[in-house]
Amino acid sequence: MALIKVAGGTLDVVTEGTGRDLVILHSLLLDRTAFDGVKPALSRRFRLHLVALPGFDGSSPVPPAIEAFADRIAELWPALKLEPETAVLGNGFGAMVALTLAIRHGRQFGPLVLADCVARFSDAGRAAVGAMRQKALESGMGSIAEIAARRIFHDAYIESHPEEIERRRLALERMNRDTFIAACGISQNLDLQPGLASVRNPTLVVFGALDQATPPDRNRALAEGLGARAVALPECGHCPPLEKPDVFLATVVPFLETGR
Repeated sequence: MALIKVAGGTLDVVTEGTGRDLVILHSLLLDRTAFDGVKPALSRRFRLHLVALPGFDGSSPVPPAIEAFADRIAELWPALKLEPETAVLGNGFGAMVALTLAIRHGRQFGPLVLADCVARFSDAGRAAVGAMRQKALESGMGSIAEIAARRIFHDAYIESHPEEIERRRLALERMNRDTFIAACGISQNLDLQPGLASVRNPTLVVFGALDQATPPDRNRALAEGLGARAVALPECGHCPPLEKPDVFLATVVPFLETGR
């Protein structure tokens, strides 16, 4: 782990592996450990930079705007001397940050993988995020453990892995509540649709077919808006790298290597 000084703050980055650079951004309800199952295989092909989003772990916070998150991540390129061929992969909220990065700084990097992402939540999606935000405000981060687990994993997975609820509680209680609350507010008001036409990065949209947090129809709409290929992973929820690592790798690695 290294604390990288960038304009306006610090980014906590774990770097390992060799090859073409790949920047990885985690979801709101998870941290970088969500990629532990795919990290060994990816690090044999790429030089990974697993970034703690602003306000998580050792990364300093930013103002509560998706643009501020993306602009802070963009500072990694001069700080680490990343090449324009660098690839970016994001999951969930990290994918929304990655998409904003492409809209605002797309010329800095190459292929983009958006795993379980939306450009704009539906009314029902915004209401669900708002309810989770309110519960965390009123009762603390641990109180949303079951909600979080069911947003990350599909119901059948939770039924066979009930321990995930307790794991989510422990992980959530380590998070900065203010950052989480701010990110929920960002998600509720998110509308990246006007910027989709400006994205020139080769893009792959991949998502769990049973994703309850960013549902398949929103992922497909995003892919259509980007003119990108969309791939649904069967029997999978919101975090394919965690739930279906082998299938996820088989889907994204060829794209990351070729941009096609």
